[in-house]
Amino acid sequence: MGVEPSEECRFGSYPGTSFSLDKEKTTWSGSFWGYGDQVESSSLSCLNMVGSAELLAPTILASLANITAQHSQPNNMEPAIMVARLEVVSSVSPTQLLYWNIRRSMRFLPLLERIADDVMLDKVGGKSYLAVHLRRADFLVARRDKVPPLSVTTAQIAELLDMYGLSDVFVASDARPDDEEFNTFLMQGGERSKWNGQEVHFHRLEGHEVGGLKSGQIAVVDQIICTHARVFLGTPSSTFTSRIQEERDLHTHHDEVTSHLLLQQQPPPNSSFDTNTRAIWQVKE
Repeated sequence: MGVEPSEECRFGSYPGTSFSLDKEKTTWSGSFWGYGDQVESSSLSCLNMVGSAELLAPTILASLANITAQHSQPNNMEPAIMVARLEVVSSVSPTQLLYWNIRRSMRFLPLLERIADDVMLDKVGGKSYLAVHLRRADFLVARRDKVPPLSVTTAQIAELLDMYGLSDVFVASDARPDDEEFNTFLMQGGERSKWNGQEVHFHRLEGHEVGGLKSGQIAVVDQIICTHARVFLGTPSSTFTSRIQEERDLHTHHDEVTSHLLLQQQPPPNSSFDTNTRAIWQVKE
């Protein structure tokens, strides 16, 4: 396990990156979470790495020192480093106290929290609700075995609504506009009336409702809404689902078990979904 500098991507394109060199300005440009028209990088370093995120610390500290020594910062601004594709680096082990101390210190941007509160106040009027994260998009191809049939998902939602006495469902998903199965699921979900013998309302955050936010910010609002739900139902093997479960365990629902995972098939007759997924590893105090 270790980190090795690589020169492969220093000039020209490199598979898996979205950065290019402006030879006249000698700066790197890229997407930068949708802010690429406002952000440039003075340098780009490529690493071959095998191991946990802890191995990145010495490299990042060395890079900060180099930036400070070689580039003056305007208006006394602190230098910044963006680690692209950090999601593919394994995190500090969740069995370590350090991991939970780091997670506990992380907070959502207050502006996005206020937007999330306003969205749900408008949609459910302050009532308790069930939040569901349905990972679709690339999972439909790369991890098809982790995407349950939506008919099974509907049955699972029905059981949770009945179990907790809820009638509002918030759906967070990366489903593409042409995902007809998902679109039908949303449409039919709001029309069903057999659950608890009452009408069930399905809700989803649409981009036009929070104009001015980037797609990444909208995803964070989705995450906040799921974090504060009375009950949460997530997608197995999804990092987005895992982060929501952690937030719920750390800050909102640490004294009770209200997180569940989607299952691939319905249980046998006269039995219920065993979907309890309290964090695989226990939060360390």
